[in-house]
Amino acid sequence: MTDHELLQAIYNNTQELRTDVQQLRTDVQQLKQDTQELKERVTAVENRVGVLENTVAALESEVADVKSTVAALAGEVMDVKSTVAVLAGEVTDVKTKVTVLDDKVTNINLVLENEIRVNIQRVAEGHLDLSRNLHEALKIDREKEMMSVRINVLETEMHKTKERLDNVARSYTRHHNSAIPIRHKQI
Repeated sequence: MTDHELLQAIYNNTQELRTDVQQLRTDVQQLKQDTQELKERVTAVENRVGVLENTVAALESEVADVKSTVAALAGEVMDVKSTVAVLAGEVTDVKTKVTVLDDKVTNINLVLENEIRVNIQRVAEGHLDLSRNLHEALKIDREKEMMSVRINVLETEMHKTKERLDNVARSYTRHHNSAIPIRHKQI
């Protein structure tokens, strides 16, 4: 190989190297762009991770609030359960009292039907009998009063008749000159 060939080979190699370097530069430039894009993506991902961290922190806070609310609700549920248990006992007491009252009402109804109604009916029948007796007694009193009035009328008529008879007798005796006095019985 001659010098010129050698130089040509070196030159060709250098050209190849230049081409390779140029290619490397292009590749490096491409890598820089890719790195820049990656940096931007990483920044975007970091921003998203920051947002996610904030969201997770907010969610953790909300979960803590929910846990405390659930704990409070659990306490309230226990209170409600105990209140329901007390109310269930009171309802049982009320049911028992209602049963007792129902029995008492039934007994009162039986007494009303079997005793008081019968007694009221007896009193009503007695009242009717007394009312009839009173009407009959009043009827007899009215009849007595009517008879008393008739007797008074008859006595008055009798007195008038007696006076007429006395007048007739006097006139008869005056006409007959008889001195026989006529005596009448007084009624």
